[in-house]
Amino acid sequence: TKDFIQLGGDDPTGMNSSQVTDMIFFGLQQILPLMTRGLLQFPTLCTQYFSLVGFMMETYPDKVRILPYDLFDALLDSLLFGMSYHDVSVAKCSLQGLAGIMKEHLQHRVLDVQLNKNPDLLDKCSHRLLVEVVFQNCIWDRIEATGMALLPLAATDLNRFAGVVQRICQQIPAEHQPRLSRAFELLLQPEVLRKILAKGYEGRQTRIKFKEDFENFCHEVHSFLVLK
Repeated sequence: TKDFIQLGGDDPTGMNSSQVTDMIFFGLQQILPLMTRGLLQFPTLCTQYFSLVGFMMETYPDKVRILPYDLFDALLDSLLFGMSYHDVSVAKCSLQGLAGIMKEHLQHRVLDVQLNKNPDLLDKCSHRLLVEVVFQNCIWDRIEATGMALLPLAATDLNRFAGVVQRICQQIPAEHQPRLSRAFELLLQPEVLRKILAKGYEGRQTRIKFKEDFENFCHEVHSFLVLK
């Protein structure tokens, strides 16, 4: 239960919050090999598992820097699997966890260690988010969470993100390729990307504008493209 995290507190005679967080990540490391897709068919177990994983990655993304690569890779795969899941609560938890990691990387480069071991990590996230969520009909019940994950992911390395988009464009009918490229150009405006981490009024206005732009983008793209 996430409530266990609150046990840390400031009591000098007990565990501090950092110790509790480390213990939960250690616990996740033990149960990850057991979490098969068969077990995830149990709704309550699935919901609680993704709620915990999404919460931990969204709330403690700074831990990504020190997590063993195998653990981080398994947790990331969980998020990438969960974001297209049919249960909306599972999908939103997963997308929020992914967004938390990418925002932390924008601020503090927490993924550098993981990227040294897997240079294509960001490409994998971008490709799966676009192909499995953005270009699918499931986008409409998780559109806000998807947009808030896509924005920092694109800003983390815009050139690599553009490369992923270009490869996807090459796989669709030629007559649609310029239209898809243009839609992305309009969505990912430099002034919006620069203000992702802004606080206060400016940050809120940037997010509101991007939410509107992303919804328009999805309507435009889905008018001619839904990947099978």
